[in-house]
Amino acid sequence: MRIGFVSTYPPQKCGIATFTEDLAKAVGAALGAELGRDPRLKVVALDDSEESYAFGPEVAFRLRKWAPEDYPEAAAFLDEETDVVSLQHTFGIYGGPDGELVLQLLAHLHRPVVTTFHTIRKRPTPAQREIVREVAGRSERVVVMAKRGVEFLERIYCVPKRKVQFVHHGAPDVPYGSQEEHKRSLGLTQRPLILTFGLIRRDKGIEEALKALAKVKRKVPGFLYVLLGETH
Repeated sequence: MRIGFVSTYPPQKCGIATFTEDLAKAVGAALGAELGRDPRLKVVALDDSEESYAFGPEVAFRLRKWAPEDYPEAAAFLDEETDVVSLQHTFGIYGGPDGELVLQLLAHLHRPVVTTFHTIRKRPTPAQREIVREVAGRSERVVVMAKRGVEFLERIYCVPKRKVQFVHHGAPDVPYGSQEEHKRSLGLTQRPLILTFGLIRRDKGIEEALKALAKVKRKVPGFLYVLLGETH
């Protein structure tokens, strides 16, 4: 089976880009296919840079985010080169208002699509709601990584529950070290530690964490809250 992945992609500084690379590697391992070498795995990478990124060999098509003409061309490429498409979705990675150009890709695509929704808003605008509904409608299955996402898609976006699959987000398989050892290397052994990690931007909900920490402080005085990551 030939699989195409549509997403942002490293070296872009984007959590979904990293997620997709990990996903493609994991799928490749399951198929016995090495990413970047086996033609069964191809990436269509969204490119929002004027100078373009230095993508790896697995990126077989650069889809310029703001170029409407690229979306039908990407669909034609996927129809020719793949049997199934894994599409990552959040509003900001595709061109047009609320990323509506993704619909141009799907309108011209004739391969089955499995869409992973990374953002499911509880209070979408009418346009956002319609985009999510249409993306889901053009997908064979949709994947969410939060159980509330299943509920939101059914209740707010009217996506049939039978079409939605909950899958845990997962994390890279790395050797697990001693917490105390790592805290000692950072000079943080004397205080309870609460950690938020990953790329940071305005809609990550850090302000909600700060509100919650005010309550935590009453029961765990002296803890340290660490924001570990860079803005993007």
